[in-house]
Amino acid sequence: MSTLTHRGSVLFDLDGTLMDTAPDFVETLRILRARYDLSELDSTLIRNNVSDGSRALTRICFPENINEELFEQRRLELLDIYASTVGTNVSFFPEVRQALDVIEQKNIPWGIVTNKPRLYTELLLERTGLGQSCAALICADDLSRAKPDPEGILRACKQINRAPEHSIYVGDHERDIQAGKAAGCKTVAVTFGYIHDPKIITTWNADIIMTQASDLTCLLDL
Repeated sequence: MSTLTHRGSVLFDLDGTLMDTAPDFVETLRILRARYDLSELDSTLIRNNVSDGSRALTRICFPENINEELFEQRRLELLDIYASTVGTNVSFFPEVRQALDVIEQKNIPWGIVTNKPRLYTELLLERTGLGQSCAALICADDLSRAKPDPEGILRACKQINRAPEHSIYVGDHERDIQAGKAAGCKTVAVTFGYIHDPKIITTWNADIIMTQASDLTCLLDL
């Protein structure tokens, strides 16, 4: 894989790639279940479902069969709690902050393309300070088609005036790699995100499999 030129950019998925946001969801579900006198769930179960969105988290929170109206009511309740907890328990994955520093020092623009709704993404970035140097932010509700469709990545590249073929997209889910490839980017799959079985990552056919964030700097021009 060639190094990134000055014409390119680095784009990231958010949850499970740049930041470990699962603890926010663990706290959210703890609060929600406590309202209904239910015990805490195993954090690993929650972590393994973070990438699948609010419906999946609501389903594990209330596994019993409930009608769609009640399910939606509790999903919205979950999201309301999440809005108050987002960004309060998160952390960068090891060496991510340092990798971003190197990218910025080389004047390479970087951005985020996430399936997370903008409301919660902006709250997260504001509360962690991550958004201060982010050159592009594309969220699920900005798009007509979410990942694995390449629309978000293509829009981010256009926003920062960088060609997709000279850019890198980094993610922890198969749909991230599919979206990156469809956009024409080089793709990097990280093993430290929310992956149930790390062995499956080889089937995604990413250009690079990255075990630590510091490896990303090896892809940049020296």
